[in-house]
Amino acid sequence: DKIEVFDLRGSEDHFSIVVISDKFENLSLVDRHRKIYSIFKDEISKEIHALQIQTYTHKEWRDKK
Repeated sequence: DKIEVFDLRGSEDHFSIVVISDKFENLSLVDRHRKIYSIFKDEISKEIHALQIQTYTHKEWRDKK
């Protein structure tokens, strides 16, 4: 699995995250995002103002490239 996190503004409160994992296989986009949001649920209400999420299986990532 691979995770990349980018601080979009340098302010440590707007992030873009790319997650590549076969655990997303057969999950809808909404369910994939729910999984990620559940990890950051406490931070989103306090430290994180914006979180852009991109999720891919390994095959989807290879096909995207």
